[in-house]
Amino acid sequence: MEVKIKSWCCSLDTAVGVMGGGMAALYLVVGVVAVGWVVLHSGGDGLEVGSVVEVDSLDEAYSDLARIEEEDATLVYLVIALSISLLGIMSSLLLVVGTMRNSPCCLLPWLAWHMVIILCCIGSGLYTVIYFLFLDDERDVVMAVVSIGPILAGIFLIFLWVMVDQLYTQLKQVIQTRKSQNDIKQPNSFSIYANKPRNTSSMSTRSLRSMKNKRHHHRQKEPSRKSRSLEHILDSSSNSSNSTY
Repeated sequence: MEVKIKSWCCSLDTAVGVMGGGMAALYLVVGVVAVGWVVLHSGGDGLEVGSVVEVDSLDEAYSDLARIEEEDATLVYLVIALSISLLGIMSSLLLVVGTMRNSPCCLLPWLAWHMVIILCCIGSGLYTVIYFLFLDDERDVVMAVVSIGPILAGIFLIFLWVMVDQLYTQLKQVIQTRKSQNDIKQPNSFSIYANKPRNTSSMSTRSLRSMKNKRHHHRQKEPSRKSRSLEHILDSSSNSSNSTY
């Protein structure tokens, strides 16, 4: 399945980067809302562990226990909401960094985490719809309709996930083509380096030949120089003998 963005809109990496920034802001809002809801919900007078409370009837004691259990459940919901928001913010920021640096590895955390989110949204939505329509003693159609919301959110996230996956495949293809081009260039460089010692050996043989030729030429010149020196000596001796006479 491929997602193609029209040329008048923007490029794929730009769209994914903007989407990652928007989702990071959305996760931040979810975390802040969860913390504010817990603070407002537990703003009343709570019961401390080990404290003694006077009650007038068992109904009042049961109501206090129910309130304590509700506060514990609220803390559990807060931990879940903060975990989802923190993981969502981190994966979305990595997505933005991956689009800026063209790094497919930075896109993998977002893909993995949002695959889990998609499965949880669709699974929880289907379960709540089935529960409120068939499993509950009193059928609640309103809550069943409200439970369709997570299913729609999961379907919307599927389209975003496919778009990010398409960018991931494109970046992987670019990296593979660069590696193949580098592998093609490396044998040529090796052949150039292999030819260099041959050139140096040929140059060395040429230099040796030239040196031999120079020595041979020098040896040929030495007898002629010796003969000329002998002639000069003989001429000088003959001149000296003539002068004595």
